[in-house]
Amino acid sequence: MPTRDEVVEKLKQQIDALNSEVDALEARARKTSGEVEAELEKQRARLEEQREDFYARLEALKQAGDDNWDRLKHEAEHALKAVHNSFNYFKSHFR
Repeated sequence: MPTRDEVVEKLKQQIDALNSEVDALEARARKTSGEVEAELEKQRARLEEQREDFYARLEALKQAGDDNWDRLKHEAEHALKAVHNSFNYFKSHFR
């Protein structure tokens, strides 16, 4: 079973990798215009909100006691999954 630090580090590595992909897509998004640009900005804002939520949950997980560790771990994993889903939707506009 992974330690607390390993779980936190794994989640952090996953969001860091996703952040790199987001940065690359945002660079491509800056080259669009019109309706596409407006939709991409809306999706980017949603993605940013979800990333902020994930970071807040990750911080809570780092400070969690034994009594709520499992619940906060599940919430952080769920928040990361939401970020992935938003990223995939954002990315779908580039196909």
